[in-house]
Amino acid sequence: RLVSEGAHVVLADLNLEGAQKVADDINAKHGEGRALAVKMDVTSEEQVIAAFAESALYYGGVDILVNNAGLATSSPFEETSLKEWNLNMNVLGTGYFLVAREAFKIMKTQSIGGSMVFIGSKNSIFAGKSVTAYSSAKALEA
Repeated sequence: RLVSEGAHVVLADLNLEGAQKVADDINAKHGEGRALAVKMDVTSEEQVIAAFAESALYYGGVDILVNNAGLATSSPFEETSLKEWNLNMNVLGTGYFLVAREAFKIMKTQSIGGSMVFIGSKNSIFAGKSVTAYSSAKALEA
């Protein structure tokens, strides 16, 4: 939708090949240079910084952030492993923080404002059954 309304977009994903395919489709439909794919593991501070640097160099800045890294795990509370808990917290908590922080730095430097959209879940308020780690991480986002 953003592209159809004139935006240029950066598709940041752990799966660079998948992001590149989507970027190629967008560019074929809307014109070359409308979409850029970059590799980003939101749990890696270095990759987040590098992805924003590449995006800013390519497009000249960042005006809108749609923060939507995601995953969903499902385990009853008593079966939730520390590994599962940490994965959810790292992606949905730390990842959202790192991405928002880097976007904010660029927007602040640009001095023209910007918008940030955070994709949440009803689980941040009403936890679902057997999704302890996911719901807790979504509450952290909120």
